[in-house]
Amino acid sequence: MFCNSSRFPPDVKATVLNFILEDIRTRIDLAFSWLYEEYCFCQSFHKAQWNRRSDDTEYNNLLCNLISGVLERSDGIERDNLMTRLYLQSPMITQDAIELLKKYVLVKLLYSLLRNAFLTNFILSLVERFGSDCC
Repeated sequence: MFCNSSRFPPDVKATVLNFILEDIRTRIDLAFSWLYEEYCFCQSFHKAQWNRRSDDTEYNNLLCNLISGVLERSDGIERDNLMTRLYLQSPMITQDAIELLKKYVLVKLLYSLLRNAFLTNFILSLVERFGSDCC
C-alpha cells in the first residue's frame, strides 16, 4: 500500500501526484497503489477510516488528475498506452473519468478529421494548380 497517503494534507498529495506525473511511465505502479488505496477507503474496506467520507470524491479526484496528467504530459502511442492502462486497470471508473475519455476521443476524432480534410484539400489544390498529371 501507499502508506495511507489518504491521510496526507492536500499539498503533500499534490507533491506526490507531481512526482508520479513527472515520469508516469515508470511510476504507474505507484499511481495504481495510491488509486487502489483510495478505492478501499471509498468502499469502506479500510480499517482506519478516521473521519473519511465513504463517497468516491478523493478516488475520483485522484483518477481524474492522473488521466488529465497523462493527457497533458504525454503524447502519441505512450499516451494511448497509459490511457488504456488507467481505464482498464483502475478498480472503478467514475462518471467524471468517462467524461474525460469522451473529450479525449472527440479531440482525437476531430484532429483526425481535420488532418484528413487538410490532406484532401491539399491534394485537390495540387490537382487544380498542376492538373491531373501531378498525382
